[in-house]
Parts: sequence; C-alpha cells; structure tokens
Amino acid sequence: MLPSASGGYNLYNKKNNAVLLEYLNNYRTSLGLPQVTYDYGLEEAARLQVLDNYIKKKFKNRGDDVNKLHQNSRFPLIRDRVKAVGVPTAGESCAEICYAKAGMKNQPLAAAIKPYKSLEQLIFTRYRNSAGHRHIITTAKFTRVGIHTIYDGKYVYNAVVFMTGKPLLANKN
Repeated sequence: MLPSASGGYNLYNKKNNAVLLEYLNNYRTSLGLPQVTYDYGLEEAARLQVLDNYIKKKFKNRGDDVNKLHQNSRFPLIRDRVKAVGVPTAGESCAEICYAKAGMKNQPLAAAIKPYKSLEQLIFTRYRNSAGHRHIITTAKFTRVGIHTIYDGKYVYNAVVFMTGKPLLANKN
C-alpha cells in the first residue's frame, strides 16, 4: 500500500501547483519550447518522493547532504515511483526535480519567501537558477508533468516529475 498524501501535516493548498506549472510553462514558452501538460498520475509519483523527503526530514539541518533529496529507499528510481502509481513507462523518458526549503524554521511562510511574489515563484526561481534542474525543465522532449508540495509550517518540500508521451490522467475526475 502506498502512503497517503492526505493529512493534517500538509498546510499547502494543492491548487497552487497550477501556479508553479504556469511558471514552468511560461519559461519553456519564452525559450520557444512546447508547454508541458499536467498529469495527475505523475503528480502521484511526485507525491511519493515529497512524502519520503518529509517523513525523513532530510533537510532539518543545513549540513544535510542535498543529494539525498532524490534518494528514496522504497522507490529508488524515478521510473519505480512512476510505475508504482500505475503510469506506464515503456519507451518513455522521465526525470525529476526536487526542492526543500530548510531555512524556514521559526519564521512564518511570508517572511521566508520574501522577496518573491509567492512560494511557487521562489521554488521556480531556485529550479531555474540550478543548471541541473534548468536542463530538465528545458528538455523539449518532455510533454507532461506532475507536481506535489508539502508545507508543514516549518519546511517546504516539492517535487516535479517530467515525462514524455501523452498524459495518462490529464483531468482528475
């Protein structure tokens, strides 16, 4: 059984994923790349990584190894997480970008995201300013994306899963 994404620990409004998607697509469009389509199956794959990061509190101290953010003992590969939620991966390429904000301890969210317009703008800016993350965002072959974010009042965890092919679940019922 897969861990639940619901619970009182997550103070993040899931509707704000659309804001991050808009930042990603506006950036891709500005570079002449096609936009990515939202895929709820990939959102579930992103949820598996974010939940793992949250449970392990991997970023509770600045000294933690940032490379651990992409490690998941239950689903070691992105493809494993995508398959676990029932999204077919045969012949498709997939990639993932992750973010955790460790410096939010003891400060309200509004103070932590200053001088950004929103948490989504902060996350996007960090992705865009990282060469590895930017490479994934600007890979033209990716056609769909799933996003999941957890905010527990102290830390923010985010993952974006990119994949080729047509969305399995373009619209949530």
